[in-house]
Amino acid sequence: MEPSREQLIDALGQVIDPELKRPVTELDMVREVNVENGHVAVTIALTVVGCPLRDSFERQVREHILPLAGVESVSLAFDVMTPDERAALTTK
Repeated sequence: MEPSREQLIDALGQVIDPELKRPVTELDMVREVNVENGHVAVTIALTVVGCPLRDSFERQVREHILPLAGVESVSLAFDVMTPDERAALTTK
C-alpha cells in the first residue's frame, strides 16, 4: 500500500533547509508531492537559481521518503521561489 499524502508531508517535515535551519514544509518550499505505483515525485522550491544546497535536499528527501512502506523510488525536481516568496521567508 502506498503512503498517503499526509505521510509524505510528515516525512518531508524532517527535511531541513541547511541555511535557514527549518523544515521545508514550514517554509512553504514543497511545491508538489505525488505518489503513483510506488513512485514518489517531489518538487522543492529553492531560494535562488543554482542553489548550492541542491545535493543536501536530494539526499534528505530520499533519506526520509524511501523508508516509507510502499515507496519504491523517489524523484526530486526543483523550482525557484519568487521574490515575494523569498521575502516572506523572513517573516516565518
